[in-house]
Amino acid sequence: MYVATTQGLVKIEKILNLPESQSSVVTIKGSADKASISDSYEHFVQRTTGVIQRMVDGQNFHVIISQNIDHGESWQLAFVIGHLLASISRLAEGEPKDSDTIIIASGRVDPLTNKVERIEFLQQKIIRAQLALSGLNSTANSICFFIPTDNYRAPLPDTSLVLTPVNELQELSNFLQRLGLSVNSTLTTTESNQVFTGNIIESQSVNKASILAKFIAGSLMLLLALWFILIPNTETLFIETRVGLNGCIETQEITHPFELFESNILPAINLHGLCRMQILLPEHIQSVFLISDANKVLVLEEQKTNLWTIPLPNKQNMSREYLLFLSTSKLDKADQQSLTDYLSGLESPSISPDIIKSWSKKQNISAFFLTQRLIH
Repeated sequence: MYVATTQGLVKIEKILNLPESQSSVVTIKGSADKASISDSYEHFVQRTTGVIQRMVDGQNFHVIISQNIDHGESWQLAFVIGHLLASISRLAEGEPKDSDTIIIASGRVDPLTNKVERIEFLQQKIIRAQLALSGLNSTANSICFFIPTDNYRAPLPDTSLVLTPVNELQELSNFLQRLGLSVNSTLTTTESNQVFTGNIIESQSVNKASILAKFIAGSLMLLLALWFILIPNTETLFIETRVGLNGCIETQEITHPFELFESNILPAINLHGLCRMQILLPEHIQSVFLISDANKVLVLEEQKTNLWTIPLPNKQNMSREYLLFLSTSKLDKADQQSLTDYLSGLESPSISPDIIKSWSKKQNISAFFLTQRLIH
């Protein structure tokens, strides 16, 4: 279990139970020196000011880390996970073995709501983590990197590491279960009687066969879900255009049928006399972004059930091109801003489905893509 910091990875070496008469403390491996975060950790443990005593059995704790953490609060998410692992005797000591799962985390925890809050310097932490992992035999290990969900709304740095968003501590039970780890834990907020219960029973030993069986079962369920969501829809869909016969006072309706695949290139349409464009999409499409050839990101509104209006370009004295980003998730203005920021950082001015797909994968958003030229 590692804390991602701007200085590199800090390993949680060991967590020991202490009697109520002793205060919780964090020390550095190989010495009696207290870590700089030790006093903050003591508050983070207490039931009244923190979360640890509301999650796991024990009064106070002694945490030993591989090196000092100078300041900040982004260590808190990793320490929560570390305590959950220690509570079922699954916090590994020493260097990772080939069969071990390497868990990395960075995130601040709000003790009042149990929310995992946005952190700063994520890019630097990821770069430092990659450098540290290159010194380990990490190619033989599975790696899980937890970050706050709010950081997923900002442009993410290019990385080969798989980043897993966490919005609140209640989600950790499910995440750890997918890794073959099951936690018995009860977490209440300090403001209400809301309870988080991990109701999966941890066996005394978890062999590779049982983990593999869980992985295969989970994979089959995921494939079934993807079949219904992402497999091409063979239903015939339509783009409807209205062409003006006398300006746009009298219009003629023309339909252009197509089948929806993951990536689609639609036949070009003549801009001359074009008055309106609408597109009929499947019910499971929840959000549509239009990315113009000027790299502007627009949020389209659903006018009627499954019917979306495509705005016409302001400049029509030249041929234009647009891309539609269709998502099965409900996206908002924060996602629009995230995509806009991502596009503004690109060196290449041309937009393609592959470029947008790179952003959507980092955001863990499933999507379809439609491109079309409007010819002058």
